Amino acid sequence: MLSTAGANPFLGIESPDMSKVYWFFAVVAALFVVMSIVRGIGRLKEIRQGRISAWRTFRKLAKARGLSPPEIEVLAKATHRAKVKRPSQVLAAINVFDRVVNNFLDYEDVTSKHQAHLVAVREKLVSTVESRNKDEDRRQLQRTPTSQSVQLQVIARNRIEEELKGALNEADPRFKEAVENLQEELLSVNAQMVNIGAGGVCLNAPEVSEVRDDDYIRLSGNVEVLPFDINGMLGQITGYGEGKEDDSSLILHVRFLPYEQEHRKQIIKLVYETQQPAKPARGKA
Repeated sequence: MLSTAGANPFLGIESPDMSKVYWFFAVVAALFVVMSIVRGIGRLKEIRQGRISAWRTFRKLAKARGLSPPEIEVLAKATHRAKVKRPSQVLAAINVFDRVVNNFLDYEDVTSKHQAHLVAVREKLVSTVESRNKDEDRRQLQRTPTSQSVQLQVIARNRIEEELKGALNEADPRFKEAVENLQEELLSVNAQMVNIGAGGVCLNAPEVSEVRDDDYIRLSGNVEVLPFDINGMLGQITGYGEGKEDDSSLILHVRFLPYEQEHRKQIIKLVYETQQPAKPARGKA
């Protein structure tokens, strides 16, 4: 049709060469495609450079907040998995940090070292991002208040030394075997958790005769009520004092001995979820 429109025998105009016309449109289309590709590559480079710059800023801020290289790497891994567009937000807002960590703890390859690093990171961020008063908990391992009921058995340190016939090594499987051997002759008492964290627990318990610092305890409880399985967990008493409400009770401060990674993950997650600020309810318009 183009050739018919372009040809006019009365004016002496010859029919145009349509192959050249087609080549012209092909060249224009090719240029358009090339320009689109070049523009797309440029845009990808900009995005990549922006991400590199964002992560560079993240690492600089993390270092300025006092984070060690291993802590930075673990937090970077957690932030990357959470697909946070601006990584520095994790360092600037505790609620963003908690959300990222909660998501990260759901992965099966998270180790106890990862968890310990994240606990230390949170403490450093809280001390630099949030204002704190003199009564606020400043322990490295954050704890959350709780009032769950448990049972405990106090194990005298010297009894375990007698069983092992040598120096104590809490990581040695024989240590746990010694505790199990003594379990039948130990008295179980009811207690109430005051607070708990990945590093230990505070207990309100009836007064136990001859309790001493450095003695050990074995915990048990109802798995259907507790947010995690505490049965068989071991701890060491680091201090104790009289209960505030009842002179016949004791407040026991306990550090956990090495325990299963899955339990540690559950406790840390419980602490983070408890410390999340409650969202205000939206009023109806």
